[in-house]
Amino acid sequence: MEVNTIYQTIEWQKTKEGMVQTWKAASKQLDQETFKAEMVKLIETVKSKRPVSLIVDMRRFEFIVVPEIQNWVNVNINLKISKVGCKKVAFVVSHDLFTKVSVEQTIKETKEISFKSEYFDNFSDALKWI
Repeated sequence: MEVNTIYQTIEWQKTKEGMVQTWKAASKQLDQETFKAEMVKLIETVKSKRPVSLIVDMRRFEFIVVPEIQNWVNVNINLKISKVGCKKVAFVVSHDLFTKVSVEQTIKETKEISFKSEYFDNFSDALKWI
């Protein structure tokens, strides 16, 4: 395990040369600055391991990413993930419509991203796609 906080875990999967970010139920307690700090942990781990794929398990993610934070994520996280050579990012999203829409909007608004992204409602389908 690379990172384990009360909000998320980030694991390297050597056999697939991929990474899995799993948000925990405590994400409900995040504020904007703490969310950014957690995302910085992701990008630091991505830069060090350089995965070809990333699965973001958001089934327990309960923080609403407002447009201002979506822009920050695009510039500081998504573009950097793209630049290190990550080819695919799979999002396992909850059935919560607001969370799903905020995630999809964040990805769609960044034109410079070179990775492919898909959205799944279960982990096994995401793993198969990766």
